[in-house]
Amino acid sequence: MWLIGDIGGTSARMAMVDKGDGPRVWRNDQRYESGDYEGIEWIVETYRESFGGEIEGICLGVAGPVREGRVELTNLGWVLDIRQMRERLGVERIVLLNDLQAMAYAIPVLSPFEREVLQEGKPQAEGVIGLVAAGTGLGESVLWWDGRRYHAMASEGGHCDFAPIDEEQVGLLRFVMREHAHVSYERVCSGGLGMAYLYRYLKEVRGFDGHEEIDQAVIRNSRQASRLIAEEAGRSGRVGEFCKEVMRLFSRILAAELGNLALKVLPTGGLYIGGGLAVGAREMFREPAFLGAFRSKGRYARTMEEFAISVITHPEPGLLGVANYALSLD
Repeated sequence: MWLIGDIGGTSARMAMVDKGDGPRVWRNDQRYESGDYEGIEWIVETYRESFGGEIEGICLGVAGPVREGRVELTNLGWVLDIRQMRERLGVERIVLLNDLQAMAYAIPVLSPFEREVLQEGKPQAEGVIGLVAAGTGLGESVLWWDGRRYHAMASEGGHCDFAPIDEEQVGLLRFVMREHAHVSYERVCSGGLGMAYLYRYLKEVRGFDGHEEIDQAVIRNSRQASRLIAEEAGRSGRVGEFCKEVMRLFSRILAAELGNLALKVLPTGGLYIGGGLAVGAREMFREPAFLGAFRSKGRYARTMEEFAISVITHPEPGLLGVANYALSLD
């Protein structure tokens, strides 16, 4: 059996999977608070004590770029190194995946009930698939078919230059450039930093007098800001309407970058949107402005209508993807 995990800055989700059961059956599913442990080895050992069975291999999805079997989780101060993990844990088969690669590997095994279609398009079997995920950061990945199965490519595409598509977004770029020489899509389209910048920008240009709790969260650069903005956007009243405008701006920026990815990889197998922030904002994706921003690609506007777009609604796509990948290694 494989021990699988989805390791984030806040929590670590662990489970066991067996090839006979397939990637959708998880045994001894456990969640741990990452900050309570000195490193991943301590979590794995704690988990093994609760499980008690033999481990054939370990496969983990981690929030960071994996280079030569090593990744730094800066939010936790952890360094994961496959060679050191083998020595400390006594397990030879250890695999580390970038978290967006992990999420991408979930797409081929999603059920129709674990995706919400935004644009039907004309998807083709075994075609290239694109993924954009907005959560604490903004991540991207691409799946390609080798004749037998899909492979997910690692990417840091969320750090590409932000390209405004209208005057409002030009103003946003200028606003953020007061503090940063380089403005990436992640800087304006994520829960960690992006939502706070969108809130601050619209507050300034609209003359909005603010909301005390949100303002304090924004000042602290807290992830709580995006949660509060999303919650208020679901309510009526002055604050609710303002927060809806923040969410609409977020959705248009995300749609434009999804369209950029589509032009780069021609995803005939479809496009997927993931991440907690994006899933929570999918009401905004149903508004005409979302597909309008996605399709607004000049001479290629008609081509954009052919790409299927879905939101991943599975509650743990990262862990599902890690399971799918681990079992493909046998």
